[in-house]
Amino acid sequence: MSEPDDIEKLLREIDAMNAGGGQPAQVPATPQRKEVESADAGKSGAGGRVAWAGTSAIGGFFAGGFAGLILPFVGSGSAAVGAAIGAAIASAVSGPPGWFSRD
Repeated sequence: MSEPDDIEKLLREIDAMNAGGGQPAQVPATPQRKEVESADAGKSGAGGRVAWAGTSAIGGFFAGGFAGLILPFVGSGSAAVGAAIGAAIASAVSGPPGWFSRD
């Protein structure tokens, strides 16, 4: 849980932004945040995105095919292809999650 001091600080920053008092106070990056930013720097490469998009497309293909078998008036083939394309696009845009790495 957040400490009461953190919540009060956040509320003061929100009040300052709503009052139109200019620029909001810059929050310095905590050591934790710096570590996360540097750890994610190497994982956002094209190779990771392509692998994640391919993995998601395969999962979407099978999920869409299964949904097409269950739902009436929906072809399993078209549902599988549509789900695979949608999953690939969504995962390519969002990028791979932290657990999807070789490290």
